[in-house]
Amino acid sequence: MSSPVAHTSLFLLFWPRLRAKIQSTASRPRRLLFATALLATLMGPDFDLVGWFFTDAPISTYHNGPTNSLFMITIGGVAFAIIARCIIRLPWPTLFAVGCTAYASHILVDFMTSGRGLQLFWPLSSARFQSPFILLRGVEHTGSVTLGTHALNLLSDILFAIAVWIASGWFKPRVAPPTSRN
Repeated sequence: MSSPVAHTSLFLLFWPRLRAKIQSTASRPRRLLFATALLATLMGPDFDLVGWFFTDAPISTYHNGPTNSLFMITIGGVAFAIIARCIIRLPWPTLFAVGCTAYASHILVDFMTSGRGLQLFWPLSSARFQSPFILLRGVEHTGSVTLGTHALNLLSDILFAIAVWIASGWFKPRVAPPTSRN
């Protein structure tokens, strides 16, 4: 499992394009609510951690299970579309596609993170799958976890976030609007 730093950095890929679509049709508070719904959808597969807070069971009992399955991408997309449609007036298919993409991006990042794998095909199978190509170090919840281990995980996620920022053009030089000459 990667940290929220890696997952929420994916917000930067979605937001500029969506903001351009909603800029003229929604007030600032509605855009903020919409952005919050998008961030919640990006973090949706980690909602399984809620069960862990109320039990003495190890975190591995709940995490990276059914909420990280391909089946749940549709559920996440529908939930986002319903909530987002109450906030902003974009076509339902667009909101559904955005929700599915956001939810799936979280699963993709976790799939490419070192760890014990994901239950991708739940409810058909509880088998866990992991990408043969590992992009990020996973947060370790068992064994001897040290500050150095967490620092390496965070560094891995920060480097991933920087790469996403660069890829999304957030570090592009901003061009000043032309001035009129009188």
